[in-house]
Amino acid sequence: PFTVERLFMTHFYVDATNGDDAKSGASEATAWKTLAFASTNATWAGDVVTVLPGTYEEGSLSIPQGISGWSTAATRATRVVVHPGVTFESRDGAAATVVLGASATGTPEVDMDAASGCGVNAVRCAFVGSGGTLRGFTLRGGRTDYGSLVANGSTDLQGVDHMGGGVLGLYGTNAADFEEKYAQCLVEDCVIDDCRAPRGGAARYVRLRICVVSNCRGINMGSCVR
Repeated sequence: PFTVERLFMTHFYVDATNGDDAKSGASEATAWKTLAFASTNATWAGDVVTVLPGTYEEGSLSIPQGISGWSTAATRATRVVVHPGVTFESRDGAAATVVLGASATGTPEVDMDAASGCGVNAVRCAFVGSGGTLRGFTLRGGRTDYGSLVANGSTDLQGVDHMGGGVLGLYGTNAADFEEKYAQCLVEDCVIDDCRAPRGGAARYVRLRICVVSNCRGINMGSCVR
């Protein structure tokens, strides 16, 4: 049998207002609608996804285990997953292009702060794989799960589902590996606002460049960047 591989990078487009995930995504006129759909199709290193102005609050997916760097699979939702070597960039900048996460309010019995929005069904804004770039977005209202940890009697906040409410990067298994990997996960020209997580309310394991962080909170530690 023969294996056919794509040899060249592809440029895709996403438009929250006029897009359609049933289209080709190959131009602004045939743009996809959701970042989640773009995330599952723009997976080859060198692919570029240009995102038109709008608020992106539809669709979500789990981070594939093969690119997360964690030994356990992610089960919680993320709005956009930037695969290794892929670039997601806004056309008109952060003020015009918003990735909106989602809260899921917990209860006092399973959440140290019931108003935090870090319940089981919370949605993180973004994940960036090694060599990936996320450029020119506002990441707002992202949350990760905390309530299920307390409910299960766990004190381990290191899991892939519990860190980086705004954006999470690739995790390494030792100090040198970890430092090398997260330095390659680039978040550039972004605004990270009103995001929360048990650790790293705004971001964890990514390199922030020319970014503004505001009103973020780490429930356990790392209000901004952990």
